[in-house]
Amino acid sequence: MRARRGVTSGLLLCAAAGSAWAQAEPVETIPVQTLPEESAAPATETDASAVQLDAVVVKGEKLGRTLKDTASSVSVTTGKQIEQYGDESIYDLTRRVGNALSINEGGLSLRGVSQFGADNSNSGAPVISTYVDGVALDSTALGGSLTDAFDVEQVEILRGPQSTSQGRNALAGAVVTTTRNPTDDWDALARVRLANDGNRQYALAGGGPLGAGFAFRLTGQRAGQYGGITNTTRDDPKWARTEDELLRGKLGFKPAALPGLSTVLSFSTVKSEPATDYNLEADDDGAAARRTARDNEDTIAANRSKLASLKADYALGDTFTLSSTTGGVRTFADFFGDYDRTAEDGGTYETHTRGNTLSQELRLGVKDASLWRGVTATGLFGVYASRFQDASAFDFRDLLVPLSAVVPLPGSENIIARVDGFSDTDRKGRNIAFFTEFDFKLTATTTLTTGLRYDRERSTIIANSDITRADGYLFGNETAPGIPLVDVLKGVGVLPTTDGEQRATGNYSALLPKVGLRQVLSPAWTVFITYSEAYRAGGAEVLRGSGTINQYKPEYTRNLETGFRATPSQRVAVNFNLYGVQWRDQQVRVPVDGDILSTRTENAARSELFGAELETTWKPLRGLNLYTSLGYAHTEFKDYVSGGIDYSGKHFVFNAPFTGSIGGSYSHRSGLFGALNFSASDGYFVTPANNERERGESRRLVDARLGWQGRYVALYGYGRNLLGEDYRTLSYRIEPGLGLPTAGYGVSYGELRQLGVQLEARF
Repeated sequence: MRARRGVTSGLLLCAAAGSAWAQAEPVETIPVQTLPEESAAPATETDASAVQLDAVVVKGEKLGRTLKDTASSVSVTTGKQIEQYGDESIYDLTRRVGNALSINEGGLSLRGVSQFGADNSNSGAPVISTYVDGVALDSTALGGSLTDAFDVEQVEILRGPQSTSQGRNALAGAVVTTTRNPTDDWDALARVRLANDGNRQYALAGGGPLGAGFAFRLTGQRAGQYGGITNTTRDDPKWARTEDELLRGKLGFKPAALPGLSTVLSFSTVKSEPATDYNLEADDDGAAARRTARDNEDTIAANRSKLASLKADYALGDTFTLSSTTGGVRTFADFFGDYDRTAEDGGTYETHTRGNTLSQELRLGVKDASLWRGVTATGLFGVYASRFQDASAFDFRDLLVPLSAVVPLPGSENIIARVDGFSDTDRKGRNIAFFTEFDFKLTATTTLTTGLRYDRERSTIIANSDITRADGYLFGNETAPGIPLVDVLKGVGVLPTTDGEQRATGNYSALLPKVGLRQVLSPAWTVFITYSEAYRAGGAEVLRGSGTINQYKPEYTRNLETGFRATPSQRVAVNFNLYGVQWRDQQVRVPVDGDILSTRTENAARSELFGAELETTWKPLRGLNLYTSLGYAHTEFKDYVSGGIDYSGKHFVFNAPFTGSIGGSYSHRSGLFGALNFSASDGYFVTPANNERERGESRRLVDARLGWQGRYVALYGYGRNLLGEDYRTLSYRIEPGLGLPTAGYGVSYGELRQLGVQLEARF
C-alpha cells in the first residue's frame, strides 16, 4: 500500500512539470501533444499564437480522433522530433516514452509485457504489432532497417490492447509508423552522420510532383556500427558490427477527375547484417569480462525484407469515406554461427527462414452522421483478411556431446559424440476479421464508444526432422572411425525418437467487445473509462526432443482503463491513464516429462496487470518546449506452475516497474538550437523464475544535441548515453546439453557512450 501511495504521489507531482518539444512544423510533440507551425515573421514571446499547443491526430485507431478525444494511452512522435532528438530507429523512441522499453534490436515491452508474451517464449504470434505504412511486420522484418527512423512522418506507440482496430497480434499494444508521403512541392534532404564505434549513416531523400496528379518520393540510406563487443578468440574488436541498407519509393496519385480520391503506392526493400543476439559468458561467479565473445567460428548473418502497400481513400461527400489498404511483406533471414559460442570446437549451425504475408483491409468511415434527437455518430465498419506463411530450416553439424553429460554410465566419460541433423517447419495460415467502432455523441459533453471485432484464424504447421549422424569417439580421438550411437542417444532422450513429417491444423476465433464513456467536464478537462477484451490466437509447435507436434489454445485479456485529458492553458497539456488487466488461459512454456531437450507451450497460467502513465507538455516561451513521460507497471502471475515449480507471485519477463523521461528543447530564430533528455528504467527479470542473476540492468541515460540550422544547411553535434552507462539488457543462464558441454550466461548489452556529428543539406 505504501508503495502504491508513493507512485500516486510521484505521478501527481510530475503533473506540475512541463513536457513538450519545439518544432518548426505542425503536429510536433513528445509524446502526446503537437505544436503549430512557427511563422518566420517576427513574434514576441508573449504572442499567444507562438506558444499555443495544437491537438495531434492518432492514426493507429483509424477513427481520426485527436489525442484529447481518445481513451488510449498513445505516444506520438513526429518526423521533426525524430530529427532533432537523433533517433536512429523506432526503438530509440522508447527512451522518451513511459511504460515502453526497448530490450535490444527487434525487442520491445509495453506496460511490462514483452513482445512475445508474459514469459517471452517466442512460441506463438507476438502480442505487440508493428506496422509500417499500414502493413504488419513479421519477426524478421522487426530486426531490419524497415524500422529505421529516417524520413519518417510519424510514429505512434499505443500502449494497451488494440484488438478492435488492429486485430490478432495487438493484445498488449501496437507501434504504427507512417513514412513521409509524396507532396506537390519539390524537396530533398541529404545527411551524413559520423560517430565513434564506427557509427555512420549516409542518407538521401526527396521528391516532388510529376504532373497529371502524380507525385513521387525516393528514400535511401546506408548505416552501421561496430557494436562494442570484442571476440577474444578471434581477436575481433568489431564482432557485433551491423550494416543496414534501405531503399524506398512512393508514388502518390490524386486525379483531378475524382477530387475525393487519394492513393499512395509504396515499396521498400532492405538489407541488414545484424549482430548476434547474445554472447555466452561462461562463469558462475560473475567474473567474466564484460562485452566479450569467445566464438571460435565466424558469424554470418543476413536479413532481407521487401514491403509493398497500396493505400487508397475516397471521400463520398462530407459523411462517408472508403479506405483500402493492400499490403505484402516478404522476408528472408540466413544465419551461420558457432553452436556452443565458446572457444571450443563444439559444432556449427545455420538457420534459414522465409516469410510471406499478404493482407487486405477495407473500411467505410462515417463522420458526424446524424441519428436521432441530436445524437451523432463517427466511426467505421471494416473487414480484414490476410494469408501468411513462414518456413524455417535449422541445420546443425559436428555438435559436441560428452557422453557422460547425458548418459551417466561407467566409461561414458571417455567418449564424445558428434551429431549432425536438421529440423524444418512450415507454417501457413489465414485470418479474417470483421470489426466496427463508433463514437456516439449523446450530448454536447458526453460520448459513448462501442466497438466489436470478430476474428477467425486457421493455421497449419508441417514439420520434418531427422538425425543424419551420431558417432562416438573413444577418448575424443576423432581420427579413428566413429561408433554409431544414434540408438543409444535416442534411448536416453538426447535425440528425437521420431522423425519424418508431422502435421497439425487448428481453428481459432474470438469475439472482442469494447465499450467506453467520455465526459467533458469543462473546456479544459475530459475524463473517460473504457472496457475492452483482447486475445492472441492459439497455435502449434514442434517439440525438439520427440519431433512431435504440440497444439495450444488462444489466450484472452479483460482490460479496464480510466484517466483524464487536461489543457489548463494553451501552453500546457496533461494526460493520465490508469489501467488494470486480467489475463486468462495464458500461453507459457512448461517442461516435457521424460524429454530433457524440450519445453512446450500450454494454456497453463493466469495473471494480472495494473499501472499508470502520466505525460505532460509545456511550452512556456516561444521556442522553449519541455516534456515529461512517466510510467509504472506491475505484473504478476496469479497461477502458474511449471515443472513442479510454482511461479505464482512472480513478475513477467521484461517488466521494468518504473520507466520515464524528462527533457525538452530550445530553438532560437538565429538557427541555434539544443535538445536534452534524461531517461531512466528500473531493472527487470528475463525469466519467470525471477532469478537475480537473470536480469536486465537498470539504466540512467542522458542524450543531447546542439547545433545550428539554416535555410539549406544544418550542422549538429550530439551525444547519446553521455553518462557512460554500461548495462546488460539480457543475462540468463544456459544449462549444458546437446552441443553445450558447459554452463554459461547468455548476455547482451546496451549501447555505450556515443559522440558524433551530423551534417545535413536541404533544398
